[in-house]
Amino acid sequence: MSNKLDVDDLINWLNQSEDEAKATVAESGATADPFYDGVLSAIFQIREYIKKMRKIDDAEGKSEKQWISVDKKLPEDIDRRYFMCLVENHLEDPPMFCQYEEEYGFGFWKDIYDPVTLGFVDSEFDTMEELGYEKVLYWMPMIEPPEEAMQDD
Repeated sequence: MSNKLDVDDLINWLNQSEDEAKATVAESGATADPFYDGVLSAIFQIREYIKKMRKIDDAEGKSEKQWISVDKKLPEDIDRRYFMCLVENHLEDPPMFCQYEEEYGFGFWKDIYDPVTLGFVDSEFDTMEELGYEKVLYWMPMIEPPEEAMQDD
């Protein structure tokens, strides 16, 4: 077994997940579902980001990124929103996209909205353990956008 993930397999998996989410919304007959809208948005963003990462790596000759063991190093750049993560007992599966909080570890920030006014109330961080996920063993930072995208016009 290999611990490496094929980028094309990951993009295909994201495409399948998108199709499943769209089918679920269509079956429910709902015109809008905030949960699935968020899922579809995340899938789109991740898929496009991976495609860009692959193009940049190919252009720079970096065909292989290296996974970092959590035993050796944890993320330092907390400004990054997501990290690709491989979890215990699922090293062959596509990576999860997790957030990192120095105080709590890997997990996800979630926004809390008032159910009546739908206005933003607060944010809270749920760890992988609290969400019932297995422990993150390896992580990899997302790549930076191209320099020309970072320049002000």
